[in-house]
Amino acid sequence: MKNVEHLPPTRWAVWAALGSLLMVSPALSALLKLPHFSTYEGSSGAPLPLRLLLFGPALVGLCMSIVAVMRLRDGIKRNVWTELELETFRRLVRNPVWVTVSVALALLGVGLVVTDHGSGHTGLFCFLIAPLQTLLNLVNATKSVAKMQDRIDWSGAAAERGGEPPSGTVD
Repeated sequence: MKNVEHLPPTRWAVWAALGSLLMVSPALSALLKLPHFSTYEGSSGAPLPLRLLLFGPALVGLCMSIVAVMRLRDGIKRNVWTELELETFRRLVRNPVWVTVSVALALLGVGLVVTDHGSGHTGLFCFLIAPLQTLLNLVNATKSVAKMQDRIDWSGAAAERGGEPPSGTVD
């Protein structure tokens, strides 16, 4: 089996996308109106254990997506992949077709929320906005190492080393 660290960046992107889709899976039950999970007329809704069952896949998907993006970001920082592999992946992620489709789906989702007057289709918003969220996470993860800031320097150590003082400080 291949070392997990050396998977290609496209594999990590696929894991992030699958995690994102799994994360919005509770909205699927709201859209499908499954009898055990939906609200019946005259009742207060599904029993609590059944509602909590829906959040299991959502939490697993959230963890999958976060871990995949973190591995991708760490691999870029540690130069796990060649510059050619990364440039090909960056071109794929920043393709105008993906950007256009994901923004159009997000706008369609916002339109559904605005125009939905109690018909119950607002759960579709989660599905329609997921591609844009995934794309933005992948674009941010694939920034070059020179543009990444490891952490914010709150202590002012940069000023002691002869650098610029942190903004908002008084000499």
